[in-house]
Amino acid sequence: MPDIRMTDEFREVRGRRLYNLVMRDLRDRQGRIERIAQVRALYLDEAPSQVGPWAGASDVHIPVIADKVDGAVPKIISAFWGTDPLAHVQYPAGQGRHEEAKEEEQFINWSFRSDIPDFYGTFEDWTRNTLIDGVSVLKTTYERTWRKTIERRPIKLMYGEGDVSSYGDVVVAARPKDPEEILAEIFGFPQGNVDQLVDTLANASFVDGPTDQLPGQRWEVEFVEDRRMLDGTVVFQDSEFVDEVDVYIYRYIMEKDGPCVTVVDFEDFIVPYRTREIQAAARVTHQYWITVEEARRRMDSGEWQVDEEDRRFMETRRPSREQEAPENMRLSRQKDMALGEEGQGTREEDIEAPENHATYDENKILVFEIYLKDDVDGDGEPTEVIYDLPYDLRKLVRARYLDDEFPHRERPFVASHYKRVSGRFYGRSMAEELAQINIEVNTIVNHINNAQELINNPFFFYVPAAMTASPEWLKGIRPGEGVPVQDISGVLFPRFQQEPLANLSTVDTMLMFADRLTLSPLNSGSTQMRNAPRTARGTMTLVAEGNIKIDNMITRLQERSWGPLCNQVAQMYGYFGGEEKWYRITGQAEPQRLSMSRIRDKLDYIFKGNTVNTNPEIMRNIAQVRYNTLLTHPAYMQDPQASLSVLRDFLNHWGEGADVEALMPKPPGQSLYTHPPMEQESENESLARGIFVDVLPVDDDATHLRVMEQFSRTSRFETLPQEAVAVFAAHMRAHAAQLQAKMTSGTMGQAPGQGNNVPLGMTQEGGGGEDLGALEGGVQ
Repeated sequence: MPDIRMTDEFREVRGRRLYNLVMRDLRDRQGRIERIAQVRALYLDEAPSQVGPWAGASDVHIPVIADKVDGAVPKIISAFWGTDPLAHVQYPAGQGRHEEAKEEEQFINWSFRSDIPDFYGTFEDWTRNTLIDGVSVLKTTYERTWRKTIERRPIKLMYGEGDVSSYGDVVVAARPKDPEEILAEIFGFPQGNVDQLVDTLANASFVDGPTDQLPGQRWEVEFVEDRRMLDGTVVFQDSEFVDEVDVYIYRYIMEKDGPCVTVVDFEDFIVPYRTREIQAAARVTHQYWITVEEARRRMDSGEWQVDEEDRRFMETRRPSREQEAPENMRLSRQKDMALGEEGQGTREEDIEAPENHATYDENKILVFEIYLKDDVDGDGEPTEVIYDLPYDLRKLVRARYLDDEFPHRERPFVASHYKRVSGRFYGRSMAEELAQINIEVNTIVNHINNAQELINNPFFFYVPAAMTASPEWLKGIRPGEGVPVQDISGVLFPRFQQEPLANLSTVDTMLMFADRLTLSPLNSGSTQMRNAPRTARGTMTLVAEGNIKIDNMITRLQERSWGPLCNQVAQMYGYFGGEEKWYRITGQAEPQRLSMSRIRDKLDYIFKGNTVNTNPEIMRNIAQVRYNTLLTHPAYMQDPQASLSVLRDFLNHWGEGADVEALMPKPPGQSLYTHPPMEQESENESLARGIFVDVLPVDDDATHLRVMEQFSRTSRFETLPQEAVAVFAAHMRAHAAQLQAKMTSGTMGQAPGQGNNVPLGMTQEGGGGEDLGALEGGVQ
């Protein structure tokens, strides 16, 4: 759907009104900005220095907030990233489409792990900003961008005898390739019908260059790639190798075609006074920046609706490197100072350009993107729209329907809160609750340092006539060095309390309260306290109690933030990703395909992550218990596939850094063994039918021989056909030979006193050669 066309009067009047409203929104939140600036200063170690009792006094900043925030971030994000799959996808109750949901689940998890650019880093920043600012916002958009590029392809000039040409023919004798064959080798064999939606060369036409040789020729080509008809220019050039030609392809490539998720900084997301939540707000404003060049491109293409006066104003405007409203620049400047960056108020000079070429100007213009309901059609019915409003111009330059750009019919923002305040969008942050504790800890530590400095290097009082030299000379005195004075009684050193470190117990108390306020494992008590438990059981009890708080926060994020985020991403794919999407999953040989119409449906996203996922040691212990319990169960002993699954689960937790697949044994019939280990009673059934069963190296040969001897004395054995008896005898001889080999090589030890307990078949009478049982103590 095209953008909404606006009259000049509408753009000017509505733009000026919205500009004033946004400025009022900025002024209304100045108190909140001040609080955020204070706690960010403590987190970034940019807090103002304390006024000490003397110049050069202790001014230590203890990073209490940074310790708690950076310790909580991995616990929270592990509840999302520490599970596989990240999100379970289900159709709503009653639809009964469980098998289809597995394919959607696989696709959504692939998108988070592989397709969305740097989503892990974005998710980490989102979580950290939530703990520092109290609320953080993500924005989901769908981006399809192209970039002009030049590709170089080295291609062999000749076909060898027996090669297959680009057209599928077998080459009878060595010959040079013609240009069309090289183009088909690059773009795909011409199918004749480009509707087959395969990568193929659709058309190629010679433009210019020599006709007697490839180097220097230029061709125009049309080709199908990823179901899109594209075009380009191909130039053949000489190669450094005499049997090759370099092919240069001038074309556009798709840089990105999929959803993008970005963090919107606190200062860049503006909401009105007493906003409750994003979707129901009277308006929300996202401020962003574009370069002067990008603004010119938007005006030239018609994307921005401007008149000649607006164009002259925008082109002659000379903003700073990144233009900002004075009411909203404090937090961004604070980041610059913390990182040691300068130049915010300066302007990047234009780069000189040749005649008829536009100058390069990277200075950035501030633009407000405003989401609200407005009667843009003049029919009296408000509709969700999006306006673009340049800060300097104060006129609307673009208007479009929300449902057209975001078919999930929601404003494309998802908020994450640390501690919500009822009826308000803004919330309390972890850093905010720790700020006073951090300041108090800094004060106590600096007081201790100053007190210790007084004890080590005290001030003193003296009678001027008692000193033979200036008191300043005492600053450089060495231990054991004498100082001449006229009157020792004329010099007085005051005595100070010798226990300044006793104040460290107060620091312990402050840190205990920091534990209780935050998501640390000991937030229900601290081992720093005098009466805290010191046993493993008591400590683990505190850890379990502490996890209740973080589990509650994770559950809230899953329901109110992570689920809506998954829905917005899925809907973007569903409406802008074409009819179907091909994707590749690591570890799977074949590409997967999913119809995008299937993820347009209403889906439920279930997250299984909790505090267990944040602790690999707990996960390993659980896997160990699961392994020990299941493999001893009789049912698993009879099911090799289930046993292998248990082993793989165990190795996935304990095989960190190892190739788990290389450690896994092969299923029966796929390894060096022709069958799984079996009891001799089961083997007897096969032998009785004349089926030979191989002897395995892991068999207990003595037990197998004993069972076979017992079976040979039964009445059933007497009725076996001659061929079955022969198979039985061959199997028995194989066990006897293997047992003898084990005993000779010493791979089969015997307990003391068991030297003469040689199974039947290993004595001279049994045909086993010499009587090994006669040896003293047996084979050790």
